[in-house]
Amino acid sequence: MIKKAFAVAMLSILAVFVLSGSSCGYRRLLADSWQDASASAYDDFVDFRQEVSSTLGIGQDQIGWVAAIVGSDGILMEFELLPETVNFDDDEITRIKEVLENGDLGPLTDFVYEEDTPGALQVTISTSDDDDSYDEFVDFRQQASSVLGVSQGQIGDITISVNPGSLVFDFDVLPESGSSFSQSDFNRITDALQTGELGPVYDLAYSTDTPGALDATVWTSDDEDAEDGDNQNYVISFGDNDQGVCSDIPPPSPSGKDWTCEDQKGW
Repeated sequence: MIKKAFAVAMLSILAVFVLSGSSCGYRRLLADSWQDASASAYDDFVDFRQEVSSTLGIGQDQIGWVAAIVGSDGILMEFELLPETVNFDDDEITRIKEVLENGDLGPLTDFVYEEDTPGALQVTISTSDDDDSYDEFVDFRQQASSVLGVSQGQIGDITISVNPGSLVFDFDVLPESGSSFSQSDFNRITDALQTGELGPVYDLAYSTDTPGALDATVWTSDDEDAEDGDNQNYVISFGDNDQGVCSDIPPPSPSGKDWTCEDQKGW
């Protein structure tokens, strides 16, 4: 199910390439395909949540965000577990950890407290990339760089939000080393996004997280209701400079393990 949920989400990404370079009229004809792909991906994330709930013996409402993180050496499925009350007790943490270590959901990579949600746990399961999803992100970076008139290395982190009726692509556009984007650069990239070659609806702003970078957002639908959904589902590809970096401060571990630098790859 892990691979299924992610593979269908990647089919939605392929829809971007189908639409790219097409005439505006043809893109409108394919609008239903965008929605169908989004709905299929969203449904498979729902199925994944059901499988996690059944395997771990917890309620589906205890599964928070779910993220599929693509790397050159495989896929990490990360998800948040929410306690029924304020915190998981020690026995419950031990039970969940033992179930995860059985490998029914896949090899357990990380099991830590979630940093942003008090009392929550964060689980990471690893799996192979049998569907060449990493290559699809390479293709997207090539397409985006071509459309925006920047180098492929200037396309940074990519986060795709999977909603019932739409996909939302959010990605960094990085300045060249030692420089920053001028107002004319901003206007030029805005004009490129207006062509609709990366999606029919767009936004561009200066990044609040990455100094000097631009934050580009592309929606596959202009219907705000298409984003309605109870679940937070993401597909993520980190830029070359963000993957496998060893953190100086490891997160607290409910399993009592001392994290190594090797453990931290993919955080």
